Amino acid sequence: MKNIISLFLFITFIISSTSVGASGIEITSPDHALQARFILTEQGELIWEVDYEGKEVLLPSWLGIAGYQENLLVKDVLTTSADSVWYPLYGERKVVADRFNGKTIRLARERSNDILAVEVRAYNEGLAFRYFFEENPEGGAYISIAGENTGFTFPEGTLAWHAKYAQAEYNLVPLKNWEAESERPLTLVLPNDLYACITEAQVVNYARTKFTLDPQKENTIRCSQYDVVDEITPFASPWRVLMVARKPGDLLANNDILLNLNDPCEIEHTWWIVRVKY
Repeated sequence: MKNIISLFLFITFIISSTSVGASGIEITSPDHALQARFILTEQGELIWEVDYEGKEVLLPSWLGIAGYQENLLVKDVLTTSADSVWYPLYGERKVVADRFNGKTIRLARERSNDILAVEVRAYNEGLAFRYFFEENPEGGAYISIAGENTGFTFPEGTLAWHAKYAQAEYNLVPLKNWEAESERPLTLVLPNDLYACITEAQVVNYARTKFTLDPQKENTIRCSQYDVVDEITPFASPWRVLMVARKPGDLLANNDILLNLNDPCEIEHTWWIVRVKY
């Protein structure tokens, strides 16, 4: 179980107007190195972009899922922040820090009371978001998720360590003419001396998702969902994660972000679990 000692935990709620303005909704990591912006276009489409230490990581890219791709309105925006530590039962570290700044962007379709929330967390290690289908006041509703509109548009010249399947050979290739989809996680080499990794966390009751190139937009990677997901609200998609670092080794060293995005251990009594060092 995550035995959490809160050093500083606070949650504040800011209700915005339905217009987010030309500057969009901005979020920054606790160390201020990572900046992300979410913008609603005139067509009601949600896009996002990410910088790291003033360098471009992600150019404007589309977001959306299951009928929430256009004609959207921002109902309100909730702001959250957390700074805490917890003790894992096993792993690389005795103490794991969970520190992020967050936004929850609540979206509605025109002439509809259904709400889709895009939950965003900015860590020092990277940015994560997921789609959350809120429960209708009248009760849970059936939803069918045939695919996502999630895109990652990288700067020209970005290279990817591509693998066709788990444990396949990795090849460093440009973002064009892939022979097949790419496995997760996918590590990328940016032309501005940064490294990135796109992956996922908390995959529960969801179809396998890999990465494919967008045939209609250059230098763009999209989520490729294996099958339809049928569920009942409330329901959350897996976290989509974009990690960023100056050195490739830092992507591995900063993997606590994935631990923090998954649910804590639900085993109440853990005395019988014995740690062994090999």
